[in-house]
Amino acid sequence: MAASDADSHPQNVGFRTLSLSAHVGFDSLPDQLLRKSIKHGFCFNILCIGETGIGKSALMSSLFNTDFEDSPSTHFLSSVRLRAQTCELQESNVLLKLTVVKTVGFGDQVNKADTYQPIVDYIDAQFEAYLEEELKVIRSLFSYHDTRIHVCLYFISPTSRSLKNIDLLTMRSLDSKVNIIPVIGKADSISKTELQEFKKKIMSELVSNGIRIYQFPTDDETFSEMNTIINVLTKFERLMLMHQEEELKLEEKKKLLEDEIAQFIEKKAITESIQSQVPVSTPVVSLKTQGLQKKRQKHAPIL
Repeated sequence: MAASDADSHPQNVGFRTLSLSAHVGFDSLPDQLLRKSIKHGFCFNILCIGETGIGKSALMSSLFNTDFEDSPSTHFLSSVRLRAQTCELQESNVLLKLTVVKTVGFGDQVNKADTYQPIVDYIDAQFEAYLEEELKVIRSLFSYHDTRIHVCLYFISPTSRSLKNIDLLTMRSLDSKVNIIPVIGKADSISKTELQEFKKKIMSELVSNGIRIYQFPTDDETFSEMNTIINVLTKFERLMLMHQEEELKLEEKKKLLEDEIAQFIEKKAITESIQSQVPVSTPVVSLKTQGLQKKRQKHAPIL
């Protein structure tokens, strides 16, 4: 405490004055948290969903320059299984504990109605495990291996030309639990024009089915402008796709209506042609019959 403060506040006389060796304040908290996080390292967990042989392991190996290849799986599994591989990576002084969870036998079952259920159960189980650790009286979250899924790479087959029912069901059940990033597997097997058309088709189906995918963050100053442009383009493309889809529906309805009109005109022409070919016969009524009819008319009751 300064001398002037001691003179102005007599009750503080006798307090020991300490000199600070460094600045301490709220603005230094991010640095402290950063140093603590770097010391303990980061966890990043990726879920890869896709059919057998679509290239999940190859993409992970190329992204992180690590061998994630495993033994080839069979196509005759009774249900979908999940296989996790964890490795520790280091870049400069930053440690990363990377966990890659891949689906095995996805889409190989005859009955694909509940194919996504093991994936949903796995994600929920990781949330439950982390919640149990948080609720402990003595907990150590820094040393706890967080297995919650941070992002889901959903691999789409380029040969189907559209999303399958299993794709729609799976993504719809996961979009509220994890960040979904659709990835076209083995995209080099089709031309660039086909790839662009396929992307538009996928976006249109995602929008029409109400499936939410990952949006790039805009709160980072470094990438905010670029991510904002990307998100705006994505929104514009979605609106354009919705407009194109509505136009296609109207065109289909118009075509159906024109076909019905053409069928009606054709049936009308056939009916008129048949009627014109049938001879008109004049009924021969005898005089006796006519006389009876006149008598009946004369004695008709008056109502």
